[in-house]
Amino acid sequence: MNILITSGGRLGALLFDALKDEHQVRVMRRREDPAFGASCVVADVGRYEDVARAMEGCQVVFHTAVRNNTDVELSSYEQFLGANVDGTFNVCLAAVRLGVDRVVHSSTSMVNEFSTVTQRLTPGQGRAVRFDDFSPHHSCDVYALTKVMGEVAVDYFRQKHGLSIIGLRYGWLAPLPMYRKLEMIYNTLTACFHEQDVLTVNLRVMNQQTVGDYLICAPSRFTDEDAQDLWLQPETVLNKYYPAELDYLKSKGFTPQPIASWLDCSRAMEQLGYQPQYDFERFVTMHRASQF
Repeated sequence: MNILITSGGRLGALLFDALKDEHQVRVMRRREDPAFGASCVVADVGRYEDVARAMEGCQVVFHTAVRNNTDVELSSYEQFLGANVDGTFNVCLAAVRLGVDRVVHSSTSMVNEFSTVTQRLTPGQGRAVRFDDFSPHHSCDVYALTKVMGEVAVDYFRQKHGLSIIGLRYGWLAPLPMYRKLEMIYNTLTACFHEQDVLTVNLRVMNQQTVGDYLICAPSRFTDEDAQDLWLQPETVLNKYYPAELDYLKSKGFTPQPIASWLDCSRAMEQLGYQPQYDFERFVTMHRASQF
């Protein structure tokens, strides 16, 4: 099978290594990269002609190219427009014209207000918010704005032209060394997850025809009934679901902080067969064993 990956970033590199032995894989980069050898195609995702040339003859496309930075001003918009909006539109248009069988689009949980909900809550009152696949779009900065615009383009080509494209809305795919800090382990309860799980779900959905947008993160056991306690007294909730892990955190001098929101990936688990292997319990076990 001929496969195009639209970036050589961390996810693109993981996909390349997983697929290169059984498939003909191209990695689209703005510059040559010796890590991909002859598989590297020098092209700009913001230029339609480049995208169409790189995609010619491919059956599957992993659209992972992104301009990613949440601390930006409107003056930086053009840089984000090229990758996140024009790039996504170009990938979809080329896929329709070239008859690509499947597109896997890397999106983000930032398309809703997940990262800003804390601003609405005050000490002593309020409740955490659960975000699922149907939470409304919300643009908290230029990055999120352009990712929302990219998703609108994806949905247009999906609905109008029948493009087989699935959007995976990732939580925080942080570098593994960051998990040496207990604060990052704690974040796996709300948004963070392991790079191996994102690789596995990408490989799984490339062979499906399921369409739509799905949150991808580490799973948690929280329910809406826990929402108030998650914000006001999180230790109570942790003690209910993760007593051994809570004891470990406290033994290291870590005090669980209020949880304002969490991502619910249950629909991806039910409909896509997403089976994350790295949850809060496993991350704690790995931290205990100094595996980061």
